Amino acid sequence: MKIISTIIPSEVDYGFGKETLNEKRYIIIDEETGEVLDDAQGYGFKTFQKAIKCWGWKHAKNHNPHPSKKKPELTDEELDNLFFQEKVKMQNKKRIKSEVNSAK
Repeated sequence: MKIISTIIPSEVDYGFGKETLNEKRYIIIDEETGEVLDDAQGYGFKTFQKAIKCWGWKHAKNHNPHPSKKKPELTDEELDNLFFQEKVKMQNKKRIKSEVNSAK
């Protein structure tokens, strides 16, 4: 892994005309093959330090890109309890719907 600086052109629209800016950005490449390993979705990293942080974070031992989406494992008792709660909710909805229909 090697981090190199490169110039990435970006187009800016000021409303009265467009201008192309050449910004210095950093990308991560494989030293042996020259393959781009990470380029921040084509934009490049703004700083050398951010490129290092991103690479470290993505290649950490226990990396989970979506920690909030990790679902907890439930015991059989907890699953039964959830199933029972949903069953009660459905029964209540049916009861309320029938009461509303009979009131008409």
